[in-house]
Amino acid sequence: MTRKNGAISDEYVQLWLKDIDDSLRMLEKVVNCEAYPVVAFWLHLTVEKALKAAIVVLKKVAPPKVHNLVELHSKIADEVELTEEQIRFLRQLTLAVRETRYFDATLELPSEIYTKAVVEDFMTKALPILKVIKTRIEEETA
Repeated sequence: MTRKNGAISDEYVQLWLKDIDDSLRMLEKVVNCEAYPVVAFWLHLTVEKALKAAIVVLKKVAPPKVHNLVELHSKIADEVELTEEQIRFLRQLTLAVRETRYFDATLELPSEIYTKAVVEDFMTKALPILKVIKTRIEEETA
């Protein structure tokens, strides 16, 4: 992860950024398959990876092993500014990681909760957040 002087290697940062891009490509493929709960789950993972990458790059520490997107953002909120609406969305998207995997979390099938309309709304809200995070990482490493 680091060079001898403690700095994060360029290769390590580039791997994080490539992984985010790869996750976005996977999302596009899954959306086309109409597997909407899978899209919601994968979207959560993509935002989680981006936030964890930002923690690594901006704070020079290993990210916490949590899935709560609001908690992850709080670690970099001083350097990656999101609107209140975006933070509320992170809270909503955090639920997807559990609700898409465990029907007993809501007593509804994930396919009944995560419909095409819901997932399209999620994508509309998540993509600008991902852009802000990626841009900040790229600024830091330029």
